[in-house]
Amino acid sequence: MAPLEAVRTNPDGQRQVLLVTAGQVHHRFVEAGLSDGQSIEILSGLTPGDTLIRNASLDLKDKTKIKSN
Repeated sequence: MAPLEAVRTNPDGQRQVLLVTAGQVHHRFVEAGLSDGQSIEILSGLTPGDTLIRNASLDLKDKTKIKSN
């Protein structure tokens, strides 16, 4: 499960998340399942330990350098 706001849908209908790896933003497509209105099931595309950016509506380009908490 992921926070609903961490998953965005692009114009083609594909679901995408923003990850932080080694201080950089990375875009990754995921397959999403059911949602309860607060969380959404991620069926594929993530691995345990991936760090999601909670607000996927941020306009961050791939490989943007950021500082994570």
